[in-house]
Amino acid sequence: MKIFENFDEIDIAGETNLTLGKFDGIHLGHISLIEKLDPPVSVFTFDISCSDGVITTIEERRRRFESLGVKYLFECPFTPAIMHLSPEAFMDRIVSAMNVRSIAVGEDFRFGKDRSGSVHTLMELSSKYGYELFVQKKLKYKDDDISSSRIRALIEAGELDDMENLLGCPCFISGKVSHGKAFGRTKKIPTINIIPPKEKLLPPHGVYASVAKINGKSFKGVSNLGTAPTFGNDEIVTLETNLFDFHEDVYEKNITVFLYHFIRPEMRFSDVNTLYSRIGKDVAAAKNILG
Repeated sequence: MKIFENFDEIDIAGETNLTLGKFDGIHLGHISLIEKLDPPVSVFTFDISCSDGVITTIEERRRRFESLGVKYLFECPFTPAIMHLSPEAFMDRIVSAMNVRSIAVGEDFRFGKDRSGSVHTLMELSSKYGYELFVQKKLKYKDDDISSSRIRALIEAGELDDMENLLGCPCFISGKVSHGKAFGRTKKIPTINIIPPKEKLLPPHGVYASVAKINGKSFKGVSNLGTAPTFGNDEIVTLETNLFDFHEDVYEKNITVFLYHFIRPEMRFSDVNTLYSRIGKDVAAAKNILG
């Protein structure tokens, strides 16, 4: 997948089929837009590197687009110059730069200065710029629209089963494996630790049955998301994962941990032995949940 970050970088051979949007999380509605288009598929979206509370970080979003077969991704910086383009000027730049043959958008898509452009504008411009337009109605789950804002609310509430049904995959956190304090290793419950990116929206702190994806392989485990209050660390949020029957050295490697099921909230224990006794129960619960 080729990634472009400004108009001057765009270098596309031949025509492409395009979808546009914010794509935070890339939920089932977004996926259906991508699947509606014939290859090669291009995506126009905005740079989210300075955003907070995102469902997917910029790196996670890129990997998800690539897994969906997107060939060209344009992460446009949201500059004042872009912000003040009229709807027609906005589409003129995109269509000419990305050699657009067809466009797929959701029915509520808005664009251009003051979000004044709509699907009706795109339809009016289609004859001028020669593209075919596909407009998709909102997908629904349990009688409500599938949307990024709804997914955010579900993540914050810890309702991960419903969230998975909207997102199309379990809640996940990606990051580089870092060194912890090795308390678990001394108790023969070693963990791999990642510090979630600060911009990532996280579910409630607690213990989860989880699956880690490492070098393309999946490993079952149990994860604690939180600040390790028993050890007095009340500031840095860490995802600590004990993987079953896993003994590889993965320090400094990028991994993704999928949180499948909430087991219990994070707790402060009176001493380390009580904590690790409870972790043993958590491991048993996670193995039962994950089968």
